[in-house]
Amino acid sequence: MKRTEWEFEYTAESLLEASEAQFDKREARINYWREGRDKVLGQLKDEGLSVTNWNDEGFSKMSMEPRIDVQFDEKLMSRLRECEKYLGKALDEKKEFVMWIQVFSDSPSSKALQLHAQDVAYFGLGKSVEPDFVAPEDAEHKGTPSIA
Repeated sequence: MKRTEWEFEYTAESLLEASEAQFDKREARINYWREGRDKVLGQLKDEGLSVTNWNDEGFSKMSMEPRIDVQFDEKLMSRLRECEKYLGKALDEKKEFVMWIQVFSDSPSSKALQLHAQDVAYFGLGKSVEPDFVAPEDAEHKGTPSIA
């Protein structure tokens, strides 16, 4: 396909602006996933454990040993893993854009650079047809939003 060979010209200044915008998007995602993680951790502390004390339930005569069962809420644990996964991804992407901001800050602003289509999309240049990061309320996560 020829589209992998196509080149588009952008100035270092426009790439700097695009990198800063992508950095800001990653910062918003980091905040979103941190808030989600903190909310889930709070829920786990408040309601995430189910404790059954069989000794207090009148079942002690059925067993020779005292028995207490503790279980985690699997939905909350799953949500915690999801938050950690996307938080890590956003932190890694933010580091990439810090590097690009440094690169383009040191380039003459009018310097023309040739980009391929994938690079144009990576920097978020041109008209976007996909929505930005959306955080709708998700009943499954007890009011904690998720990535669309």
